[in-house]
Amino acid sequence: MEDTPNNRVSRWAQKLLDLSLRNRLLNARDSKQILPLAADSAATLEDRLSSGQSVAILPADSPSRASAALRSTLGAADMQRHLKEIYRLARTDLEESGVNALFLAIGFLKWRPKGAGAKDCRAPILLMPVQLSRRNVREGYSIVRLDEDTVVNTTLLEFLRAEFGISVGGLDPLPEDDSGVAVEQVFAAFREATVGGNDWHPSGKSRG
Repeated sequence: MEDTPNNRVSRWAQKLLDLSLRNRLLNARDSKQILPLAADSAATLEDRLSSGQSVAILPADSPSRASAALRSTLGAADMQRHLKEIYRLARTDLEESGVNALFLAIGFLKWRPKGAGAKDCRAPILLMPVQLSRRNVREGYSIVRLDEDTVVNTTLLEFLRAEFGISVGGLDPLPEDDSGVAVEQVFAAFREATVGGNDWHPSGKSRG
C-alpha cells in the first residue's frame, strides 16, 4: 500500500478499532446483554420510533396480535431475564458515565469469516439510541428513541473495507426520508456492495 497521508490515517484508525470476532459490532452472538427481536418491517419500525412513538416488547408466546409491537423470539420468562439485565446495565452505564450505551440494531449483515469451516456471523447495520422503560413491575417493557442520531455501524464499514476490500457507498451522510433514516435505501447500499458475497437479512435486536 502506498504510504500516503490518507493511507496512514486509515491504518491508524484501523488500529483503534477492534476488528476481531470478539467485537459485538461485528459478531453479535447470543448473550444476556442482547435481546433478539423481530419486526414485520424494519423501515416501519424505524419510522415509528423516529416519530417519537413508544413501542412495546412482547414475548414470542404472547397471545397479543398488536401489529405495532416488537416481538422477541424468546418466551416470556427468558425475555424478562434478558430485559432486566439489559435495563440494569443501561441504567448503571448512564449513572456512572453519563453516556447511553443502549441501542436498537436495525438490520444485520450475515457474513462468513475466511477459512474452511468458518461459521456465519451477524453484524448490525444501523444503531438507534433507545431507552427501555416500564411504568410499573406489572407492565411490560417498551422502548423509545432518544434524541440522538441513528448511525451506521462504522466498525462494520471499516471491517468490510479492510478484510474484503468492500466499500459501501452512499452512507455519508445517511439517506433520510420523511420520518428519519431511509432504512431500505441503506439496506440496498449493502446489498449492492456485497452482491455475490455474503448473504444478509434485516432483523431487529436491542443491546446494552
